[in-house]
Amino acid sequence: TVPAEPAPPVVSWADAETRLVARLTAAGRREASVRYYRKVLRIVRTFCKGCEGPAEVSPDQAQAWADQYATAKGRCDRPRSGHTAFSTIRGAAALWDRW
Repeated sequence: TVPAEPAPPVVSWADAETRLVARLTAAGRREASVRYYRKVLRIVRTFCKGCEGPAEVSPDQAQAWADQYATAKGRCDRPRSGHTAFSTIRGAAALWDRW
């Protein structure tokens, strides 16, 4: 039998944010972009309370978050605009796909 590969270490949310900021800064991203991606990471983290880090977010959890975020009310108990929901969900997808 083939020995099982050891599980990769779990990266905490805080460590993931630190690494993300370092990579975005090294890639020359603007400070506003860095703040935006940090905000997106915090939004997802708030929804996925049971996960110790971003690697533990399953595709089903990600879809549940996107569905909830797109339909939940935003500030002042008003519905979130379609543009806001779309851009935030797209930002989260970019984080998981590229960074």
